Order: sequence, then C-alpha cells, then structure tokens
Amino acid sequence: MIPILLSILLGSLSIGGLLFFVYKRSINKQVEQQRVNSESELFRRKAKITRRQKITQFLHKSYVTAVKIPLVGRYVIKVRKRLTAINVYDELTIRKETMRITFLVLGGLTLSVLLFSLIGNDITFTFFALLTAVVINGTLIDSFVNKVADRLLVQQTELIEDTRNNYNQHKMVDEAIAAAAESSKLEISNHAREISEAIASDKAEERLDAYYEVAPNRFLKLFAGVSHLVKEYGDKSIKDRGSMYLHILNRIKSEIYEEILFRKKLRYYLNSLTVVAIVPVFFLKPIELWAKKIFPVIGDFYDSKFGFITKVFIFIAVILSYMLIKRIQDNEDSVHATQPSKHKWLKALYSKRLVSVVVDRMVPSKSTTEYFENERLLKETNSSLTMEWFYLQRILACLAAIILTISMFFYMHSVTINNTINSTSLVQKIMILGQTTSSGEDPVSEWTEFDRSIISSLKGVRVGLEDKVAFLVNQKLGQGASASEITLSTERITKKITTINNEYFKWWELLISLAVGAIAYQVPLWMRRFQRRMREMQMKIEVNQMHTIISILSEIERVSVEETLIWMERFSTIFKTPLKTCILNFDSGPMEALEQMLIEAPFPPFVRTIERLQNALEKVTLKEAFEDLESDRAYFEEEKKQENERIINKKTNWGRLIGFTPMNVVIFFYLVFPFIYLSIVGSMTLFEQLNQQI
Repeated sequence: MIPILLSILLGSLSIGGLLFFVYKRSINKQVEQQRVNSESELFRRKAKITRRQKITQFLHKSYVTAVKIPLVGRYVIKVRKRLTAINVYDELTIRKETMRITFLVLGGLTLSVLLFSLIGNDITFTFFALLTAVVINGTLIDSFVNKVADRLLVQQTELIEDTRNNYNQHKMVDEAIAAAAESSKLEISNHAREISEAIASDKAEERLDAYYEVAPNRFLKLFAGVSHLVKEYGDKSIKDRGSMYLHILNRIKSEIYEEILFRKKLRYYLNSLTVVAIVPVFFLKPIELWAKKIFPVIGDFYDSKFGFITKVFIFIAVILSYMLIKRIQDNEDSVHATQPSKHKWLKALYSKRLVSVVVDRMVPSKSTTEYFENERLLKETNSSLTMEWFYLQRILACLAAIILTISMFFYMHSVTINNTINSTSLVQKIMILGQTTSSGEDPVSEWTEFDRSIISSLKGVRVGLEDKVAFLVNQKLGQGASASEITLSTERITKKITTINNEYFKWWELLISLAVGAIAYQVPLWMRRFQRRMREMQMKIEVNQMHTIISILSEIERVSVEETLIWMERFSTIFKTPLKTCILNFDSGPMEALEQMLIEAPFPPFVRTIERLQNALEKVTLKEAFEDLESDRAYFEEEKKQENERIINKKTNWGRLIGFTPMNVVIFFYLVFPFIYLSIVGSMTLFEQLNQQI
C-alpha cells in the first residue's frame, strides 16, 4: 500500500513539476512574444512612415517628369485644374494628389484596354474598348473630385462650429476664423486661412473678389462674405436669437447639412447608372463567342455588315446614354462648370479666315427668332460659348459624323468582301443535301479553298461571268465531277463574285452619311435643351437659396438693393446671366434694369422676388420687403425638402430610363435579333434548295 502511495505522490509531483515548467515556459514565451511584437509594431510603424515618404517622393518626382511628356503632361495639368477648382492645396500636396489620381486612372484604363484587346482581337472591339476607356476616364476623375467636394462640405460644418466657439471667446471675426483654421483638417484649413487673411487685409474687397473666383461652393462664399460684413459693420443682438453673426453661421450650417443629404441621396440613386450604361459594351465579345460556340452558323451574322452596324448602333446608344446621365448628375452648384478655357480651341479655329466665313454664313441673323432662341438657350444653360463658337461646334459634329459614316461604309465593304471570299456558309448549302464528293477530312475548307482560287482569277469580271466560272470549274474539277456538283459550284462561285463586285461605295450610302451628319448637326442643340430641362428642376431650389441670402443680408442695415443683387449674382448659377446684366445696367436706371430682368427670366418665384426688390428701392426697406421670409421660414424649409425629393425622384427616373437603355439594346439587337435574322435567312435558303431539287 505504501509503495503505491509513494508512487502516486512521486507521479503527482512529477506531473506538477512538468506542468509548472510548461506554464513558466509559456509565460516566458508570451513575454518574449510581446517584446518582439512591440518591436515589430514599432518597426512596422517606422517602415510605414518610410514607405509613405518614399511614395510621396516618388509622386513628386513623377509629376516633374510627367508634365514634360507631351500628351501625358496635358492630362496631368487637366487633373490638376479639376483639383484646384474644388480645393486650395499647397503645391506639394496638389502634385501628390494629381499624380495619385493620374496613376490610378491611367493604370486601370491601360490594364482594361489590354485585357479587352486580348479577349477580342478584332479591330472594332479594340476601337470600342479605347473609346469606352475615354468615357471611363471622365467617370473616374469625377468620382475622385466628388469625394473631395463632399469631404470639404463635411469639414465646413466643423469649421463653422469651431469658428462659433472661438467667436464666443474673442468676439473678433478674423481671429475666430484663424483659430478655427489651426484645428481644422487640411482641405478646409487652407480656405479658412485665406478667408481670415482676406477680411483682415487693408484691401479686403479685392482679396475677397479674388477668392470668390476660386471658391469651390457657395457656402464658403457666403461664409467669407458674411464674416467680412460683420467685421466691417459690427455684430448686433437679434431679439430671441442672440448674436446676429452666430445666428447666420447656424443658418449656413443647416444649409450645408441639407446639401450633404441631397448629394448623398442623388449619388446613391445615380452613381451606378454610369457603370450600367458603359458595361454592356464589354459583353459584346463574350456574347459573340458564346453564340458562335453554341450555334456556329450565327457567326455569319456577327461577321457581316449587319453585325458591324449593330455594334456601331450599340456603341452610339452607350455614348449618348453616358452623356445624358452626366448631364443629369451635373452639380449646378459648381461655379466652374463652364470655363471659357475649355473653348480655346474653338476660338483658335474660328480665328481662321476660311472657317469664320463658313460659320458666319451658318449663323442666323440677329433679328431672327432662331438667333434669339439659341442665344437664350446658351444663357439659360450658363454656357460660355458665343453664338459663332456654338455653330462651329455643330458644324464640326456634322463633319465628324459624315466622315465617320463614310469610313464605316468603306470598312463594311471590305469586311463583306473578306467574309465572302472566306465564307463557308454557301459551301454548307451543298453539304446539307449530301452533295459533296470531297474525300478530305475537312470538306468545307477544301471547297472554300477551291472557291477562293477561282475568285482570285475572276475578281472584277462582270461580262460573261457565269460562262467563265463554269469553264474554270470544269477545268479544276476534272472529268470525275458530276453535273450537279459543277452546276452548284458554278452558281455558288458566281454568287460570291457578284457579291464582291457589288461591294463599292454607292450614292445612297452618301445620302445616308449626309442624313447622319444632319442629325449630328442637331445633337449639340438637343443636348443643350436637355441640359436646360435638367436645370429647370433646380430653379425653385435656387430661388429658395436666394431667399436665404436675402434674409441674412436684411439683418445688416447698411446693405442696399444693388449690393443684394451682387450677392445674388455671386451665388447664382441658373439666373447668373440676367442678374449680371441687371447689375451692369443698374446705374443707368435701377427700376428699368429690374424690369428688363423680369423679361429675361420670367420664372414666377423669381419674378416675385424681383418685385419685392423693386419695392425696396422706393417704398420700404429691404428688411420690410422680405419680413415674411423669417416668419414663414419653417414652411419654406419644408417646401425646399419636398422640392429636393421631387428633383431626386425625377432625376432618378430619367437616369434609370437612360442608363438601362444600352443593356436592353444589347440584349435585343446583339442576342435576340441575330437568331431571328438567321432563322429567316436559313428558312429562305432551305426553300431555295428544295426548289432546286424539285
């Protein structure tokens, strides 16, 4: 018994010692692992910082090199302009951001084009892939820029909150904004410093005017302008609201929140539609390969001129859908939507004497209704095009369409000739009824090669074609051929040569090209009208924004009607042109200038606003003319929310209708229609063969 107890005791001690040893070792391992992990984490952080610095240095060096390369340099400058239009960066940051976007966009596009060029090795698919890459390029750049714009709006709310807190401490506007800039994020801090320096400067008006030209949105303009007015004329206490300046900041912040929600909703519904409109192009080749594999005979349709026309039609549908969706997605708040620099090439081209003579003959007389309607259309779409540049744009679209259509017809003829020479469909007609004596492993290829040898000898022959074909067929087939084989071969080859001889540019193809050119001539006009229709949805929203500005300015007693018009023009997009004209004519007669603006912009809510300004000229003060704005503020805010919802619903419905059109076109014209077409052609061929046998 005792030995057993001693054995159990010794065993327990041994197991306990072993477990203690294992536990101690595991503890040591954990301590060592924690030490290693901490060292590794420190090393990784240092490596991450080093990597980030290396990437930044690489992007800066790449920028210096890229701007020197002719085509790439222009692209880099274009991306840089888009970024500087939306935000104020320091030079190093803007170079880094520019090259980051450039590498991402161009790298992705290059890989996509190479991939799809390898998938579809025909020239048409490669051409479509290249043009689609140009479309995707604009989409990606817009996506990057929109992200920066949205991030800037969010940061503006934080800036306003910090400015509010600092103003409660200092009661000095410029110092409050400068202090808020120190604690703000990079993008908005640059704007805040610029605004603070401008309103503290001796030439505040000049500095602010320069800033208004580059400010990315109306909220920063409003923030800068109101801050300057408060610094200039002083703050005051409003009954039941406290500080006027703080009350205005709260109004601006609530407006920004509404804009953020509006953009998020609109982008949520419309963002994927651009991709939906473009993607169908890349399904053309997979559909074609699948159809050829399952139904080999359908390849005759895809390789024919009808197949090529179908591809062109689909691509036109994709491009038009993309352009229309872009018009729907355009943000009217952007003051950089139409920059004159974009039309420099039109100005340079119009300066050529021959071009200007042709364009001037096409532009209607200034006394005609057509000229007045087109001029009004350009104004209502906020275009920087002159009437001559607009018509030059239309003429160039017409010429480009005519040249492309004629080139398409020549290409179709060459494709048809090549397909006819190498076609196996007519040979397969013989084999349907078993009428072939070929003993080779691939009789279709043998008969096709046989046809090709005779076609090369008689190509271009028209007189006595059938007799010459019959002679060569008899000579090549020899005495062993049956009469039916000779007859069918003669008919087949004669039909091929006749088809080849008829493939030349015809007069009716020229008429079609001219008709396409006439349609293309109208496309810029139709696009402007569609853009105007989209902008009409924003008119009510812009008038409500003007009411917000007027209600803010009416709290400042020294603001006049003329200064109110200047502020309205500064923040306006749709009514910018009539407001600018009114300001220019204001000194020669205020009432007459306002009356002329009512004629140029007969939108009822805008008309009622101008009539109130007319009353503020002579009868009452600005605050009295718009005193109901504050009392009915809750109603107007609710109305604005409903108007935003209506705009989102309308744009969403338009976007879905247009965005899914290319997909429907591909499904019907490239998948369903080929089967219908070939079933009809096959039925006609079968009837012909049966009639021949009978």
